[in-house]
Amino acid sequence: MAVAKVALSLPTPLLAQIDRHARKSRLSRSAFVREVMERKLRQPHQEEILRKARSIYAEAGDEDRDLSETFLPSIRRPFLRILRARAAGSLGRERRGDRRRGG
Repeated sequence: MAVAKVALSLPTPLLAQIDRHARKSRLSRSAFVREVMERKLRQPHQEEILRKARSIYAEAGDEDRDLSETFLPSIRRPFLRILRARAAGSLGRERRGDRRRGG
């Protein structure tokens, strides 16, 4: 990759902070600044991906909630009957009785 040299004017405290972080990262000042700038330039793309993912998950959550609100009332009575039968210890009789009544 071709490179171009660039001169920047930076406040002394900022340059000192860059140098500290570069040393901790075991990078040259140039490599550290390049890495930070590349990361920053990728960030809007990553933020867009995260925004879309959150939107998809939110929609899925809404669909799951809608499905639950539609489905659960229809199974509420049979489910409660099964729970009561299980609590009373008569699950087998309850199931047989449901088959005879067609439900």
